[in-house]
Amino acid sequence: MTTRRLLLIAGLAAAWLGALRAAAETPTASGDALLSGDAFAAALLAGINAERAARGLPALGPDPRLTAAARHQAALMANARVMEHEIPGTPAFPARLRSARARVRTAGENILRDNLSRYGLGCGALSADLALRLSGQVAVVSVPRWIGSPKHFDNIMNPRFRRAGAGFAVVTAEPGCGQIYVAQVFGG
Repeated sequence: MTTRRLLLIAGLAAAWLGALRAAAETPTASGDALLSGDAFAAALLAGINAERAARGLPALGPDPRLTAAARHQAALMANARVMEHEIPGTPAFPARLRSARARVRTAGENILRDNLSRYGLGCGALSADLALRLSGQVAVVSVPRWIGSPKHFDNIMNPRFRRAGAGFAVVTAEPGCGQIYVAQVFGG
């Protein structure tokens, strides 16, 4: 590996750590789900970009419209208590992109489900402060899970994608209190 590539990876790793410490998180509620704010999208993007850089691919840029689409999908999954790209009775992926006013020629989506118990937390601990503290941890856990999955890996490494956004939602009521639904939307 060249010195230039090592410096690039080190720089991206530093950016990831900086994003993990970001204090700009402004979580909101949607139905009975607490949604992540901007710090999560930045932290996840930094982790994804470190993986792309290690493979010689250009970094993805942040896109607030794709973040809005990802947060919307995370909230839909949390409120329905299902991890699916298409949830009956809700807008399909192209309609969600249009609703967020995302301008893309090609797009992809990665999703996953997690639980507060992985982080030593229970449902009673839910608050806006919790969403802020979870942002970095959920990002760190999500990246390797997607890297280890061939279909998710293909989205992350797709050279046609130039931008991305992400969000997560934590279920705040039974049934399923404490489940975390994560979505990342890519665009090119």
